[in-house]
Amino acid sequence: MKKLNILYATPSRGRSGGIRQLLMNIEAVNCLGHNTFIACPDKALLLHELDSNTHIFSLPNSQYHFITKFTKIIHDYNIDIVHCFHGKLYKLFL
Repeated sequence: MKKLNILYATPSRGRSGGIRQLLMNIEAVNCLGHNTFIACPDKALLLHELDSNTHIFSLPNSQYHFITKFTKIIHDYNIDIVHCFHGKLYKLFL
């Protein structure tokens, strides 16, 4: 089976139910041997709960910088799947 590069994105700094789902999803995908990446705010509470195998990128505040940075991450790390945990982020990828 091919190892996938999966990028998760969330603008959340808190610890909502959605964030817990995101963390469980990342843990399960890591157990399957895939590579995980996450883009989130610098001071997000979930950063303390992430596995050391997950690559972390800070989420820019500016929409322009966000799109520019994400395009670079997707290209540089050969991202296969982008999983957005918020409607605003999902719309940027359409």
